[in-house]
Amino acid sequence: MNRIVLLLALTGAAAHAQDSKAQALLDGSHFLRLKALVEPQFRAHPDDAHAAYLLSRAEGPLGNLDAAMKYAETAVALEPNNAAYHAQVASACGLMAQAAGLLKAFGYARRAKKELDTALELDPKNGDALFGLALYYNAAPQMLGGDKQKAIDLASALTKLDPVRGYLTQAKLATDRKDAQAEEHSYRRALSVDPRNYDALVRLATFYLTRDRSAAWQLAHEAIQVDPTQAEAWKVVVQLHVATQCWDELRSVLEQARAAVPDDLAPYYYAAAALAESGHFRHWAADFLDVYKKVQPEGNEPTLLDAEKVAKRLTGMTTRAGLP
Repeated sequence: MNRIVLLLALTGAAAHAQDSKAQALLDGSHFLRLKALVEPQFRAHPDDAHAAYLLSRAEGPLGNLDAAMKYAETAVALEPNNAAYHAQVASACGLMAQAAGLLKAFGYARRAKKELDTALELDPKNGDALFGLALYYNAAPQMLGGDKQKAIDLASALTKLDPVRGYLTQAKLATDRKDAQAEEHSYRRALSVDPRNYDALVRLATFYLTRDRSAAWQLAHEAIQVDPTQAEAWKVVVQLHVATQCWDELRSVLEQARAAVPDDLAPYYYAAAALAESGHFRHWAADFLDVYKKVQPEGNEPTLLDAEKVAKRLTGMTTRAGLP
């Protein structure tokens, strides 16, 4: 009996450790690693709703929209009373809507709204549902129930439950209505709640990228100190090096970024794109794109097609300049 109890305890501890690792990967936007971790678990246990949910969270950012929808629907079918799983179906619908034609997009939008309403009914404090509904009401046309004030109200409700995420949502709404002052204020409010919040540091750094390079530099480096294993802050730093023409430092920081985040080489893409925009060191930009194209892009990063577009722009620039 004691051996059985011990085995059960060890099994539970192992499952908890894996769930914690999966959540850490999700929080750090390591979608490739998350998929590699969870996919074997789901193959072995196709009735594992949480594994299906995590796979959906990974597949969507990686651009595998059909898979993201399939896994989200599987999670809901297995556990229909889980609010998070309904919110994930809504997220998958949102991604499908962005890739669909107008009529299909309307259908996906309606379904997303229904799933978010269901999630909120199941759990009125579900952050994903509040966030999703805020974005829905902000972006949807009036014929689909769009309501800017409802979006603001939902962001405020989220702020009471999760201040940092709420303020970042308010910043997103301010961005969409082109209110830079409110956007900056919301980022600052988020950092007043948690000065070491990675997302808030990076988003404010990105905001300052074309407005206040000194502030962007400081915030990006603070984010790197908080978590060097995410690529977002490194992307800001390499763009700042191009903007300030710090060429030797650019190559050095790219090497540091690659060592810190070997499976997300987006800093190379952003360095190449910034160089293409500036017109400087076009051969470096081509080399950086070659590095980026050697591995599968991480989720929510530029695609290989995006990289090809920058490469073609570089080729056109070189041809017009009369260079080999």
